[in-house]
Amino acid sequence: MNRLAHKLKEWVNAEDKRAVIWTSGTTHAINLVANGLMPQLNAEDEILISQADHHANFVTWHETAKKCGAKIRVLPILDNWLIDEKYAYFCPF
Repeated sequence: MNRLAHKLKEWVNAEDKRAVIWTSGTTHAINLVANGLMPQLNAEDEILISQADHHANFVTWHETAKKCGAKIRVLPILDNWLIDEKYAYFCPF
């Protein structure tokens, strides 16, 4: 595992291998990020998610927005799967 952490550190250009963490899955990782950012978020902030995001991502960020007062901006997806920022809409909480 130590060699893998070192290789991943180099691949993502992290300063230290301790910046690479292992989680039980994507949902756990998203929750760690959201909980880590929550103290810094407030009603003036926007959380960007896309229509193509996994349900667990929607739930995590909507719960985070409710707790800190931030707004959710859902970015629509075009037919070519690119994000269409022109028509982004808000989900105020």
